[in-house]
Formats: sequence, C-alpha cells, structure tokens
Amino acid sequence: MRLTKDVLKKSLSDWKFFCENFVKIRHPDGRIDKWKFYPEQTRYYKECTKRDIIVKPRQMGGWSTCIDGRGLHATITHEGFQYLTIYHKIIAAQKALQNLKIMYASLPDGIRPVIDKDNVNMLSFPVLNSGISVTSCGRSEQAADEVGKSETLQFVKESEYAYYPYPETTHGSVANCVAQEGVIVIESTPNGFNDFHNRAMRGWNGLSAYKTFFTPWFAYPEYSIVTGTTLEDLGELNEEEIKLLDEEHVLPGQIAWRRFKIDELGGEKVGTQLFRRDYPSDIQSCFARMEGCLFDQDILDAYEELVMQPLPNERKDHYIYFEPIPDVEYIIGADVAGGKRKGSYCSAQIFRRDTWEQVGHIYGKWRPDIYAEILSSVGKRYNYATIAVENDGIGIGTIIRLQTLGYSQLYKHRSKGGFGEVQYEVGFPTNIKTRRIMIDDGEEVVRKMLVILHDRITLTQMRTFVEKEDGTIEAAAGCFDDAVMSLFIAIQLLKQPKFVRRVWNFE
Repeated sequence: MRLTKDVLKKSLSDWKFFCENFVKIRHPDGRIDKWKFYPEQTRYYKECTKRDIIVKPRQMGGWSTCIDGRGLHATITHEGFQYLTIYHKIIAAQKALQNLKIMYASLPDGIRPVIDKDNVNMLSFPVLNSGISVTSCGRSEQAADEVGKSETLQFVKESEYAYYPYPETTHGSVANCVAQEGVIVIESTPNGFNDFHNRAMRGWNGLSAYKTFFTPWFAYPEYSIVTGTTLEDLGELNEEEIKLLDEEHVLPGQIAWRRFKIDELGGEKVGTQLFRRDYPSDIQSCFARMEGCLFDQDILDAYEELVMQPLPNERKDHYIYFEPIPDVEYIIGADVAGGKRKGSYCSAQIFRRDTWEQVGHIYGKWRPDIYAEILSSVGKRYNYATIAVENDGIGIGTIIRLQTLGYSQLYKHRSKGGFGEVQYEVGFPTNIKTRRIMIDDGEEVVRKMLVILHDRITLTQMRTFVEKEDGTIEAAAGCFDDAVMSLFIAIQLLKQPKFVRRVWNFE
C-alpha cells in the first residue's frame, strides 16, 4: 500500500490497519509474509481493553503475535512509551524479541523509527524516547519481586502466565509499574487450577477489572479437514458430535479433524479426555479436571446447562436470577470474610425454601458490619428471608450488627449445653464437627441434584473444592471456596425438618 497522507494518518490511529498493511510476521511454516487477522484476532481488536486476559488453546499460535502487534504500534506512535513482554523463560523472551524485530524491519521508511539500541533484550527508538524490552518472570521469589521495578511502563504483556513459578509476585511487581491508563495483557495456555485459572475465571465472571477472552477450538479455521467432507462421510455420530453439529453449527470437516486428533491423542477414551482439555469447547474444559475434587465432575457438567445470566442490576456484586415472589419463603446461607483486598470473599446464597432453587448470590469484599447491612437489605427484599450466618470468628461481628439493625429472621442453631439442656445460639457454627456434616450433606445433595444451581461463580469454585493428602477438604491452592461454604450453610437450612423437600429431576 502506498504511504499517502491519509494512509499514514489511519495507520497511526488504527493498529489493525497498521498490522495488516505494513507488518510482516513469521508464519508457522517459517515464511515471513504479510499478516491477515483471523476472526478471533479481529474480535480481540474490536473488544480489547486496558486490562485483558487471553485463555489460549494449545498449539494455537497468533495470540502472542497479535498482542505484540498492538504493543509495537503503540510504541512507535507515542513518545516515551515503554513496552515490556515477560516470558517464563529468558530464551522464549529473546525469541519473541526476534519476532518483534522482524515486524519492525518490515515497516516502510515513512513509519519505521530510527533505533539506537538493538540487542537480545531490547530495541529502543531515541527520537521517540520509547522502546521494547523483554525479560523472564523470575525463577525465584526474590527475582520475581524485581521484575519491572524502577521502570515506568505503559504496556506489559505477561506471556504463558500459567507457567510462572511465582505468578502473583511477578504480576504484583510489574503491575505497580503500569499507570492506570496503561495496558496489561495476561495470556497463556491453561496449566491446571492455579493463579491463572483464578484470574481468568474472575475476569470471565465479571469480578475483576480484567476482561477474559476465550475462543472454542471450532472457531479456528485451521482445525478442519477441508477435503469436501460431508455428513454422509462421517457415518454414525456420537452424542457429543451431534451436539457440536446442532448447537455450535460445527462443519463436517471439523468433526472429521476432531476424530483424527482424538485418535492421534490415544483413542476414544484417553484421546477424548485430552482433546476436551487441549482443544476445549468451553472455558471450563481447558483447565484440567481437578484430582481429588469432592464433587462428581459429570454432575457439575450437567449443572452447566442451568447456568444463567444475572438479571440487570445496579450492583455488580449482586447476582440475581429471580426476583422475589410474594408469600414465598426464602433462606440465605452466609459465609463471612474480613473485607481485605487480598483476602477471601463474603458470599451469601439465596434459595427458595420450597423448590431448593438458587435465586441469587451476593459475592464481594466487605467489612463484617457493611456485610450485615447488605444481608439485611437483601433479606428484607426476599420477604424477610431466614438468614444463617456462620457464627465462628469474624462472623460474630456480622451477627451482632444484624441484631442491632433489628433483623429478626436470624437462624438459631439448636444444641445441647453442658448438662444436656437444649439451647439455641444465633448463627450457624462452622466447627470441626459441623464442617464434616456440611461437607457430607453438601456432596450428597449435589450428587443427587436436589438443589437447582444457576450461578457460575458457585460452580467454578465447586470444581476446585478438593480433598488433600492430609485429609482436609478445601479450595485448591490459589482458589477460593467462599461460595461453596455458603452453599453448604444454605443446604443445612434447606434440610431442616419443617422444610418440604421437592426432588428435582434433571432431564
């Protein structure tokens, strides 16, 4: 394309136009040629924000290149702009810089800025006082805490984040160097349930400042056998293939490729499991199933069919699925946290008492007294629902505040005193004895699908609620279980004798 005044103006303001018309890249077959965005890169271009997380399928190149194109464009069109890319290994970082240099070298004279430093770790543009640099994530916690320090950065890409030895330390260090108006992009292939999983799912569920991007395998045109494959050529179809064809509108050639890949990965049983992980159809499947998970994963997969989008709400931490119905009784199970920025979450599960259906989930970080005010407001809204708050430790503060507010419908736990007399205490005790009961009852109720669940956050945490080697049952490392514990409290209320159990059959 000829570099006219109008073309130059557009290339300076539009990074996709800039990349597709002036940038050459190294393609998977080794050739260096022009760059044409595929559909998912175009979607990212249209929807990208200043804080993004990209969950990549395995064996799928292009995402890192796409972010580099955005970073290169920003660096050569702004003065004093510093773009830093971080990789889990320094060799990978230096290889990435070589690809960026190929992109830079392909630019025409009217766009390509002069460089003064060009080595294995950086590329700088003196006239603009800007530059591109690469580094590793730090192989020790001390090294991770030094990444990006003493620098002022405008754009950071954290590549293959799931493989960082100390991801939280690395991210915390570099994030402090980026201004609020700067850009941070975290991209990685999944590597089990870890900090990347936690951040990706929080972004996916709208619980953080980051926006999570995920693309199913069938959105990539490469994953297809394009030899005129028809439905007749496929022969007998299994249930999963029928679902892909009917609901996702997958083409016969893609089904043929899927069969080939499953066979290559180890056959029907092993290959199918590996395919679901490495080439997922949904964001949950790409994270390997958690070993030791308390809940049956097939049951959780069935519950995925019931996940709903919350009703429009002015509060992002209120996930409401059904408005209250007059004369219907509701219960709320509440788990309490301290309200610290890096701590756990407060979680309150709202259920209909008669149908055992989840109608809402309150999930956020508040001090105990503020949480009490929120519970009081929500409880009144749901026909003065019975609220059961854990009464151990920090939960006592929430209970006292609820009593001060005059909320009368508080659950009282029946127990025996020292001399055998019956006594009642406000709140639900979450001690060693009751925790075991809560876990066993919760697992049974979920296994039999006696509760109806609609909340994505709850199901996500259920997938990482595991029994560890020492026998403890809790959230896996780097994950949360607040929503699970509030669900367990709610189930205890639902199991009270005066409640009418209605078994719900999932079909």
